[in-house]
Amino acid sequence: MEAFLIANEKCQESLYDERRPLLAYVCHRSDLGYLIAMVGVELTVGHSYLSGAGDLPCDEPVSAGLFGLDFAVKNGGYPISRIYKDPGK
Repeated sequence: MEAFLIANEKCQESLYDERRPLLAYVCHRSDLGYLIAMVGVELTVGHSYLSGAGDLPCDEPVSAGLFGLDFAVKNGGYPISRIYKDPGK
């Protein structure tokens, strides 16, 4: 990022000081791409391209539990009448 900012010495110092704290929030390639694009906009670069998604996080999905039971409402309570071993059945 520093090499990119050198292209416009007039804005470099103030822009670098303003955007440097945001580097702490860069967690993956798309975050960095967004930050670079915003710096390009502020430097009024007419033709600046960033292609490819780069390294995107590939977090495994977390499965959520399902209520696999039947219940009834009796005497102000909720007694369980059946517990399913396989919620899909």
